Amino acid sequence: GFFINKQGYILTNAHVIHNATDIHIVLAEGKGEYPAKIIGKDLLTDIALIKINPNIELIALPLGDSDTLQMGEIVIALGNPLGLAHSVTSGLISAKDRIVPTLKNQFLDFIQTDSAINPGSSGGPLLNLHGEVVGINTAILTKAQLIGFAVPVNIVKEIMPMLVLGKTERGWFGIIARPLTIKDSVDIGFSEENGILILEVEKKSPAEKAGLQVKDVIVKINDWDVQNFLKFRRKLLSMGPGQNVHLTVFRNGKTFEISSQLIHKPKK
Repeated sequence: GFFINKQGYILTNAHVIHNATDIHIVLAEGKGEYPAKIIGKDLLTDIALIKINPNIELIALPLGDSDTLQMGEIVIALGNPLGLAHSVTSGLISAKDRIVPTLKNQFLDFIQTDSAINPGSSGGPLLNLHGEVVGINTAILTKAQLIGFAVPVNIVKEIMPMLVLGKTERGWFGIIARPLTIKDSVDIGFSEENGILILEVEKKSPAEKAGLQVKDVIVKINDWDVQNFLKFRRKLLSMGPGQNVHLTVFRNGKTFEISSQLIHKPKK
């Protein structure tokens, strides 16, 4: 894990502290050991926020911008791989928006890097050469070499308000959708390249009550242009029950606005 401010808040992976009943933070360079409490954790994004009450001045890492990373850019991974405390490895950004084939949960898009990440590296920061955190080291492919994955820091920024409050339940809207293709655009007469095509509207959902229909195209969400499906899903990660959603929708040659409110997903 790593400090994000001098008040003792630490980011790490949720799987690192999952089911823990007693957490102790050991600082580098013999600066002490502190009990920690869990502020919030989110198993969906595998991110956790914990806190200690320090009696020394801490060094916090600034959060960078993972969306500006370029393939081939040099990055540095910190962690405790295989029990080798405070190891540093360097490598490149191998890919962005990567779906990890061995993970069951495919909701996230990961940064792929060839910087050595091994068991024990989880929760450590992935840094750019400005010393800014661009990801949280999370996973590896066990039968491969130098194929590691990190949660982009911009996902962390999106869900940080949830972590601080300790409430990470997502709001339910009730649509199934996918990225718009060129064939879709031709079939429905939509001249733009970007959008989210609705495939299904669930019964008694906020989406149905708002009037959304199959083959509608979502163009904007809360005044944010839908240009990337993975980033669209990332926006949804930060939305809890009760939050208002404003959509710009294309249907039958016309664009219109709708508003709705996310709710708790009904239990089946």
